[in-house]
Amino acid sequence: MDPGLLIGKPGEYFILRNGSAPALDLMDGALILEDRTCGGNSGGLEAVIATAKPGFSCWEGKSSDGDKCYYIVEGTLEVIVGDKPHLLSEGDSLSLDSGIPHIWRNPGADTTRVLVLSSSAAPANDRGDMDS
Repeated sequence: MDPGLLIGKPGEYFILRNGSAPALDLMDGALILEDRTCGGNSGGLEAVIATAKPGFSCWEGKSSDGDKCYYIVEGTLEVIVGDKPHLLSEGDSLSLDSGIPHIWRNPGADTTRVLVLSSSAAPANDRGDMDS
């Protein structure tokens, strides 16, 4: 077994050690995505660390039914929701409905690292909706 991936009781949890996350290198290093949940026991939660070089931008359309949160680990990130730009710095976060199209980009002169959390929408009866 990979020493970086420690599996607890099956179906309950797993631990992914620093430096052992699978990474996807896009556009010759302009964007690197590290999968921090590795398809594990996430229950619909996805955690990715996105490392973006200066000037990199990404348009996201309706990606899923659920929520998305951008937490700035290092650097700056501009997120444009609709026609309104939001400049985020280290320690800031922005949460939105994943169905809202938006653009994010690294406007700075340094690399930006962002923890991106995405969740799937729970079925209506799991959210406590009365009309299910």
